[in-house]
Amino acid sequence: MRQEKTTFEQLEGVMSPAILEHFLAGVEQLKRVSGRKRQIVSIKRADHMTFCDVPLHFNEAQIDEKHTVINSYVCSNMVERL
Repeated sequence: MRQEKTTFEQLEGVMSPAILEHFLAGVEQLKRVSGRKRQIVSIKRADHMTFCDVPLHFNEAQIDEKHTVINSYVCSNMVERL
């Protein structure tokens, strides 16, 4: 599961160049190691911080909806694979 934006063009100016370089390397590594059975899900309107509880503390708009989608995918994946 990942945030919506994952390309250099989408993230240039959003992340610092040093962080962006490592982030993109991680995205490419994920694609390589996940193999044929990979299931990568991008969550629309999600960014890096969406996957933690910080937005809850700042009452970010639509965070409940985003967390519901994330939880649904995680639970479905666990039920399927465990």
